[in-house]
Amino acid sequence: MTTTRYRPTWDLALDPLVSCKLCLGEYPVEQMTTIAQCQCIFCTLVVGIFAGFGLLLLVASPFLLLATPFVLCCKCKCSKGDDDPLPT
Repeated sequence: MTTTRYRPTWDLALDPLVSCKLCLGEYPVEQMTTIAQCQCIFCTLVVGIFAGFGLLLLVASPFLLLATPFVLCCKCKCSKGDDDPLPT
């Protein structure tokens, strides 16, 4: 009778985890994004969120600039048809 020794088929060497400077989580290198100019490493999820927020702010800023005077006029109630914008 021959006995064979059990040998696991998986690799026991674990990939090193890298820490994200923004979310303070640890991720494998494959899930990290490196900024070319400063060589800083961030997780791809955080980079995507910041890029999406920046794009949203860039697209929305003209509308915010156009809406600001109307919001201010509604707050001071000078849009009710009064000729004098400053009440006395």
